[in-house]
Amino acid sequence: MTIDTSGKYWVGTHPLDLKAYLRAYAEGTTISAFRLAQCACSSTEFRVEADADEGCVRRNCARCSTAHFVCDSGDYAAEAKLTPWRCKCRSDQANIGVGFSLHDNGDVRWLYVGLRCRKCGMLGCIADWKVQYGPSAHLPDTV
Repeated sequence: MTIDTSGKYWVGTHPLDLKAYLRAYAEGTTISAFRLAQCACSSTEFRVEADADEGCVRRNCARCSTAHFVCDSGDYAAEAKLTPWRCKCRSDQANIGVGFSLHDNGDVRWLYVGLRCRKCGMLGCIADWKVQYGPSAHLPDTV
């Protein structure tokens, strides 16, 4: 796992580079937990749709086409206008990782949804939102 930070965009060589990227992205906020998205078919490659304003991200498995809302974002899908993600290199497949800032009791305070382009490795954060309810400690298990 190596991240190249020399250019305009950070570029990762491995899906787990998202963990370090999100920790740097959320500067000033402690990322206490991280989960890499994996489909039930074991694939970690997805097409992604998101509405950052509504805090809604849906992943669609590139292998089996199973759709899944990331964490609690399905609760906001009715109001969301989901837009397909496409990297600057024109690829539409990415790895997804979510970083979690936690309260002392383990509930999620804030979450950050990161993407790593499967073609060029570019790293980015497609959405982040504050979790304003509890209990929410289950959210890392719903990536």
